Amino acid sequence: NYYEVRYVGHGAFYNSEKLLSVSIPSSVTRIGKYAFYNCKMLSNVSIPIKSKLTKVDDCAFARCSSLKTIFFPKSLEAFGHTIFSNCPSLSAINIPTENVKATGSIDLRTCPNLDTIYVSMGQKNSSLYKTIPDKIVELSEIDMDRLLDGDSFGHNIGNNNIIFYY
Repeated sequence: NYYEVRYVGHGAFYNSEKLLSVSIPSSVTRIGKYAFYNCKMLSNVSIPIKSKLTKVDDCAFARCSSLKTIFFPKSLEAFGHTIFSNCPSLSAINIPTENVKATGSIDLRTCPNLDTIYVSMGQKNSSLYKTIPDKIVELSEIDMDRLLDGDSFGHNIGNNNIIFYY
């Protein structure tokens, strides 16, 4: 028989030493707290573009020291605190905000190799940009006007390339 996976449970792969790669099925709607916490060998997480994923809970990918990139689908509505804390190999992420209603703090200071963040500003009232540390980017009023007019643009701040798109 075939069973559809809808939830990656709390601590499901906590401390899994040999987990190298994960393909999240498109049927998954939630990734629980600490689901992949401290999976030191995990380097690749694949989530389909047309995924039903709506929530990623606290510390879901924290301490995944080999994780290089992760891209979330537009279906994402909420994510918890410090989902990427202590991910030193993380180099690129995307944060779609079209449907985001609730956000935790994103602590990217513990991701020293993060050089590209794709942020969509799909909601005019989105507060997501406020969770990106000031040391990485600060949006000016001009930038916000450009976003609201539908422009895409990038910032180069130090080694960080922040690409905003609407």
